[in-house]
Amino acid sequence: MPLSGVDGLKKQLRSTYKNIRLSLGADEKELLDSTVAENLFALDIYRGAEVILAFVSKDIEVGTQRIIERALSDGKRVAAPLCDTETTDIDFYFINSRGDLKKGFYGLYEPDPEKCAAVTDFSGALCLVPALAYDREGYRLGFGKGYYDRFLARFNGVSAGLCYECCVSDELPRGRFDRRVDALVTDKAYYSFGL
Repeated sequence: MPLSGVDGLKKQLRSTYKNIRLSLGADEKELLDSTVAENLFALDIYRGAEVILAFVSKDIEVGTQRIIERALSDGKRVAAPLCDTETTDIDFYFINSRGDLKKGFYGLYEPDPEKCAAVTDFSGALCLVPALAYDREGYRLGFGKGYYDRFLARFNGVSAGLCYECCVSDELPRGRFDRRVDALVTDKAYYSFGL
């Protein structure tokens, strides 16, 4: 499929999956978020991780506040992403609480680099990867900026997508720079892709 065809199809699918997520009621979303989190906590990839690289969720994403709080209480080191809008790279910084976050680009809460130490060693880390949708081969439909694909290309730890089962499809269109996650955790299932 030509790249423009992939990009056009991704744009259409983003709209579809955004609408699916926006149609979830607050109580339903809270239940789904809780179930995804509990499914993650039960996994060896979570229990064995020394560092959790956790995105700070927007309303449309699988909620991560419970995950961040639990990981900190479990004695894990937790780091959140800081996006560089010029290079579209992500750097991660250790946080101890939501107080270490400030509102940044796109209205996202990001770590304050003046308060937080940068992660320089990613061994033993589990990276939680956001997306609008995933497929059953571990590929994701992100928000179109490519931040996580660039990061995953150089990441040497374990990556796990978090998604609602209603946003998992058999196959999503992908381009040459798209990166697959190692695992996918939903409210209904756990998928492993070569772990």
